[in-house]
Amino acid sequence: MERKTAQSSIEFLYSVGAVLLVFSISAVLFYQSQQDAAAIESYMDSRLACQEVAGKISAVSSGGDGTVSYMQFPLVAGALNYTVRVSGDNRTVSVSHKSSLVGCRFGNANVSNGTSASFNVASGAAVRNIDGGVLVG
Repeated sequence: MERKTAQSSIEFLYSVGAVLLVFSISAVLFYQSQQDAAAIESYMDSRLACQEVAGKISAVSSGGDGTVSYMQFPLVAGALNYTVRVSGDNRTVSVSHKSSLVGCRFGNANVSNGTSASFNVASGAAVRNIDGGVLVG
């Protein structure tokens, strides 16, 4: 009776190849899901920062003359170098980070930083209601 060692070696190589193929596909799917989760987390953090700024402007505007508050961005937004921009003409706030841009609207308020109706906002900036208008900075 002859021994078939060559045949069993080929079968072993096929089974190792199949296991490596399954592992490779699993690794690719896992990596893609991690990338998607990071993108969603960045979007949600941007959205939170946008709503915080818009809410603060609306609250100061409806608070009446002399109302003062301070911008405090969520910790994540400050740590990840987000850019927060207010456009008083359009009554919008936009938050950008990497390739994502999130926008939201605030209530009927005349907003400026004293020189322009469109400006960037820094954490800790004072928000004041002066004569019915909102001054940020």
